[in-house]
Amino acid sequence: MLKAQEERLQLVIKGSNDAPWDWDLISNEFYYSPQWWHQLGYAPNELPVDVALWERLMHPEDSEHVDSVFGGALKNCIESYEVEFRLLHKDGHYVPVLSRGFITRDENGNPIRVTGTNMDLSERKWAEQEKERLEAQLQDRRSNPSMIQVPVIEKIFDPNPGPVLLHESPIFIFVQISKQKLPDSRFAFEIPVVPIKNLG
Repeated sequence: MLKAQEERLQLVIKGSNDAPWDWDLISNEFYYSPQWWHQLGYAPNELPVDVALWERLMHPEDSEHVDSVFGGALKNCIESYEVEFRLLHKDGHYVPVLSRGFITRDENGNPIRVTGTNMDLSERKWAEQEKERLEAQLQDRRSNPSMIQVPVIEKIFDPNPGPVLLHESPIFIFVQISKQKLPDSRFAFEIPVVPIKNLG
């Protein structure tokens, strides 16, 4: 069983930037990898390593949920679990992480060791927030009848007055336009010529 769990853990962290950690429940000894410390802005073992370290660094609003998930996994003979929470970075901000743990048990089913990884979710959380911001912005723009949402990836701006050809992509701009259908089903839009910088 132990070998199988270690193999699963290696699959989890292979090719990733996840931060491994290990907790021996018998000796109550902790191991935090260099990646774990780096994820929070610390040098290895810069803080005292004990059972309360996670509690000291965890966001107060997350403690109850994490205790429930972790405690339930230990009591209910579950081999693995995952839970999201926030840990305090050395700079003072909180780092959102996804923690995955694998529980080793003795022949009687008692938990004796928990080994796992923490994945930094900062980029994913930022992307989710940016998506929500853009969706709200799009909704505001739709409320203005003189504005239209145009998906674009390649923007060709003719310095001379005339149509502007916009090619499709997941990026959005907003222009006041009069729409004219082209024979090849693309669209050209007439807009005023204005200085435009850093659109790429």
